[in-house]
Amino acid sequence: MSRPTEKIDPEELIDMTAMVDIVFFLLIFFLVTSMAGIHSSTPLPNPEARQQQGGAGPKTADDMSDDSDFIVVRINREDVVEVDGVTLSDLSDLPFRLRQLRNSGGGATGLLVVGHGLATHGTAVTVLDAGYDAEFEKVRLAVTDEQAE
Repeated sequence: MSRPTEKIDPEELIDMTAMVDIVFFLLIFFLVTSMAGIHSSTPLPNPEARQQQGGAGPKTADDMSDDSDFIVVRINREDVVEVDGVTLSDLSDLPFRLRQLRNSGGGATGLLVVGHGLATHGTAVTVLDAGYDAEFEKVRLAVTDEQAE
């Protein structure tokens, strides 16, 4: 006859079910958050490609500022926003001001945002969002390191 097997005390066992569930939740969380970064980027055209195709090449911010088809919004290094040379004290007025300039009949259908290289990203995004709200057809973004006079 064989000896009966020893009984195992239930307190000595570790239930791994909850640990496996947590590992799967973490895996799914990291996969979902890592994919969000891929879909949030926007591809931009390469300026050198335009030159190779026989185009005029990239323009400077001053060249685009002289174009009457664009309303010029400048952001200086202290994040002060100017619309056609008029400084705005409150960014909440920006969508209204842009809509007003667009509908004034001056023929401007585009928005040119010229930002200083040290301006914050949040201010540039606020200006671009205001241009979207004002329903501009063409939006261009230029970066300069020159101090606006």
